[in-house]
Parts: sequence; structure tokens; C-alpha cells
Amino acid sequence: MAVVLPVSAFIAAGFEPCVANMYFLPLAWLVVRTGHAPEGFDSSAITATGILHKLIPVTLGNVVGGAGMVGIAYWTIYRAAFGTERLSGK
Repeated sequence: MAVVLPVSAFIAAGFEPCVANMYFLPLAWLVVRTGHAPEGFDSSAITATGILHKLIPVTLGNVVGGAGMVGIAYWTIYRAAFGTERLSGK
């Protein structure tokens, strides 16, 4: 229960991380499979294949954004601060 509020706030802010999808999509699948879905709820997209179809591109985007973009930003910032002096031993 402690995870629901922070993850919900993160999603409400408009972010779509793979961790939130790993939480919400299986939760929705479980709710549908156990018969606890609300009246009129369309569960046609909540399948194991649908979850993987959504999760794979989001995870790849998070890897590119997290490792690639953040790595490039840190490299750009710290290259100027520690660049030539640190590498040459001066």
C-alpha cells in the first residue's frame, strides 16, 4: 500500500517510467483476472501480450533516456571541469 500513492503521483505528473508500468499493468491484469474490475471496464488490452507490447518500448526509452541522455549530460558537465588537467596528470 505504501507504493500506491508515490507511483500514482508520478503517473499523474505525466511521466511514464517502466517501473510504474511494471506495477500498474500487472495490477490491472490481476484485477481483471480475479473478477474485481468495475462495471463497464474494457479489459480487452490487458493481456500478457498487451503488457509486453507496452512495457518493452517504455523500458527501451527509459534506458536510452537514463543511460544515454543523463550520461551525455554528466560527460559534458564534468569534461570541462576535470578534462585535460586530470587526464594529463598536471
